Amino acid sequence: MKKTISKSGSIYIQKSVRNGTRVSSKTVKKLGRIDELMKEKNMTREQVPAWADSEIEKLELEEKKRHGTEVTITIPVREAPHGSLPLKQAGYLFLQKICYELRVDEICKKIAEAEQIYFDFPQIVLSMIYIRILGPSSDCRVWLDSENLAEVRVINKDIERSLDLLARNMPDALLQLCKSSSRSVQRNTDAIYYICTDCGSIRTTVEDVFPPRSFVMTDSAAEMPEWLQSTKTWINDFPENLRKGERIKAHLLIGYMAFMVFRILEKRLRFKYSEDEILSALRSFQFYDLSGQGYCYAYEPSEVTRALTDLISSDFNKTFLTNAQMKKIIKESRSRKIS
Repeated sequence: MKKTISKSGSIYIQKSVRNGTRVSSKTVKKLGRIDELMKEKNMTREQVPAWADSEIEKLELEEKKRHGTEVTITIPVREAPHGSLPLKQAGYLFLQKICYELRVDEICKKIAEAEQIYFDFPQIVLSMIYIRILGPSSDCRVWLDSENLAEVRVINKDIERSLDLLARNMPDALLQLCKSSSRSVQRNTDAIYYICTDCGSIRTTVEDVFPPRSFVMTDSAAEMPEWLQSTKTWINDFPENLRKGERIKAHLLIGYMAFMVFRILEKRLRFKYSEDEILSALRSFQFYDLSGQGYCYAYEPSEVTRALTDLISSDFNKTFLTNAQMKKIIKESRSRKIS
């Protein structure tokens, strides 16, 4: 929240409100005119703004009590040298491209509409898929993207609700995901492969969705990426309220989605690079934010980064990107056109 003083001298408390990718300001409370507040509160003109700040603190405290703890969803980035420009993570865009091809956002949107959910459920699920791949030990912070690759905040309750929604709608989500994946890649539909982790599997759900299929179980660590083997540690890193009961199933589904996205990415790269090489390139894909003037890449170009950029836009290889070019790249990462 922030205070805003109008030309007429009135003080308002406002906060930013997100609607999809748009952010607007909403007036929470009108405190009054400065001259009237001076008389009413027996304060000097200099004391009124400080009093307004204290009112903001009270409102923020009340809101936290009502809605729960605020959680920052962020992918960890390399610390920039002291005094240098801020770094923005862009590696998630390559994962976002595949998620949109798989229609993960559309699947989540239909679930939200059916259950009359009005917070940004699709974006929270997408973000948890990205962080599952890019930062599995990210100190339990969940991350959301925005039009300018900036960090956004969501309340804990929205993450709780998202996990509950996923758990309740797991069979339908799996069915829709498998249907959409057949449009992105050719796969063997005669058997369903599922992975048993150290905290369970999704076998029951898969068998309910695909009863005619034959099932092949694998518990071999060699068959899944190293970042996915730590599922139990990943779940235990979350606050206790985010890993209760049915929410465990939601975490497993997110892991399954992340596994599918990563395997498709490997295929798009023609299996030329190891998992470590791909992950290293994705995590290093950062840009310096030039204070609204554009972006300058902060990663070390390599064969892998060049192969990744070909999946979305060759503009990514430019030393400098204008804001318009970066917005175009982000838009292309949301295209459903198969690369």
